[in-house]
Amino acid sequence: MSKPVILTLLIVLALFTVVTVIADPITVNTTGTVSTSSTTNARLYRNGTPSDCGGKTYPGPFGSGPYGYTVEGPFGPVASTGCVTVTWTTGTCTTNVIPVALRNGFDAAWGPANSADYLGDAGSSADGSFSFSVTAGDSFVLAFMNSASLLECDYSYSLTYDGAPAAGPVCNLPVPEGSVVGDVPFNAQVYYAPDSASPDVFLNPGTYIVIGQDASETYYQIVLACQYVWVLKSNVQPSYQAPQNGAALPTRIIVDTATSTLSGAGPVNDLGAS
Repeated sequence: MSKPVILTLLIVLALFTVVTVIADPITVNTTGTVSTSSTTNARLYRNGTPSDCGGKTYPGPFGSGPYGYTVEGPFGPVASTGCVTVTWTTGTCTTNVIPVALRNGFDAAWGPANSADYLGDAGSSADGSFSFSVTAGDSFVLAFMNSASLLECDYSYSLTYDGAPAAGPVCNLPVPEGSVVGDVPFNAQVYYAPDSASPDVFLNPGTYIVIGQDASETYYQIVLACQYVWVLKSNVQPSYQAPQNGAALPTRIIVDTATSTLSGAGPVNDLGAS
């Protein structure tokens, strides 16, 4: 069994979407935003019971909206039957968000497809986890929708899958040997270059691949949304989750830096700059 691989992605104000390859085993830590540009006149009924891989009866739609929603994915198709577990936090949405997993896609009109494609849900608008089964050939999405009123807000989740690798686009950003997964315990400002903050872009608490530090030894370069960005070193600590188990963060100096294309952040690198 291969060691878990950890990818960290960011979806900022629904400006772009990242489709994640699910590998065996893998943990994907992701943040996203409930979009108010996509709305639905109902949302999932929260019956207080999170689904598990044994299955759950479709709760059905509830409310009169409008509610904002964002669809994460699609993930897959998966190569074999397995169990998906989603552990999530409500973030700035607090109790105004509910996630639901569906095969193929989400129907904002709440037609019969949502009932037929329903896989599982969180059961409530509180931090926690839920699971659902997928079968060989399935693709699935996670729809995060407002549960109280129309509100653009941020949430985060990790997704684990215990089956065989699934198809999908791959991030080919080089991750140098010696990089280490570190832990960001609190929200942290993102910088597209040392001393240059990305306006209104913050990391959610979670684990991130740390590449090295800048020449002033003030910032760490990390991987975010298949890009290199920077955070203050004071905001990052070793991760004590397996397989890192407290491994020291890299001390090498990053000389040839690439910058992020997150909203307002600047170019992806300095190629062609004069």
